[in-house]
Amino acid sequence: MEKIALITGAASGIGLALAGEAARDGYSLLLVDKNSAGLQQATDGIKQRYPDIRISFLAADLSRNETVGEILNKIKETGAYVSMLINCAGFGVYGNFFETVWERELEMISVHIETPTRLIKEYLPGMIKNGEGYILNVASLAGFIPGPVMAVYYATKAYLISFSRAVAAELRGTGVSIAVLCPGVTHTGFSRTVHGKTAGIAKSGSLSATAESVARYGYRSLKKGRIVVIPGLVNKILYSFQRIFPSSVVVRMVKRSQERIGRSVQRDI
Repeated sequence: MEKIALITGAASGIGLALAGEAARDGYSLLLVDKNSAGLQQATDGIKQRYPDIRISFLAADLSRNETVGEILNKIKETGAYVSMLINCAGFGVYGNFFETVWERELEMISVHIETPTRLIKEYLPGMIKNGEGYILNVASLAGFIPGPVMAVYYATKAYLISFSRAVAAELRGTGVSIAVLCPGVTHTGFSRTVHGKTAGIAKSGSLSATAESVARYGYRSLKKGRIVVIPGLVNKILYSFQRIFPSSVVVRMVKRSQERIGRSVQRDI
């Protein structure tokens, strides 16, 4: 039976770059994103590079409960089985928790936590039965620390890290690998929106990375069986920094940094 890679948040950024990595590896693709025009453009671009790869896409809002069912039906239509699952869709909301819009944060919780967990629950048993499979959850360096002024965003990424590490321990000896990719500042639409007035940071070479380099490192690390994947030397140093200093100091620094952003994030990766 044909193997397929299911990738959410695939219309742009890291998700699109990961789709390219899977296509290069010979996987058929199902790309999911709410940006239908972006999905069409992504499909056309990947087809140009890999004309023999079968690609289908589904334009759907991953915060809706019905979307998982739509994905399951779409997979059944392809006649393939999910051998690789990449959960990359995401967005952020900026502001003090007591001032932000709950409905938007609830959507974020659905996209970052509920939908990835439900998709893994659906497709992991089949991977175990077949004795092979790969799951990659895209979190963030933010998931290792509390994030004042983006509290829910940071917390959802922490969930993905904790959940991925726990499931990885359960999967030893099954032939199935799960990893969590934790990038820092990356050249994507998400970065341009999140960083607002500080978007120049996202363009400075030593403090940022391209979506393609992050995806390539994450994909290769997944295939090598790594679990927690932090791309880039700067990000590894930042990760070590938060482990060395007291959490109270780190939280204050994050709060000061976030308060300079100045506007909400309202765009998907």
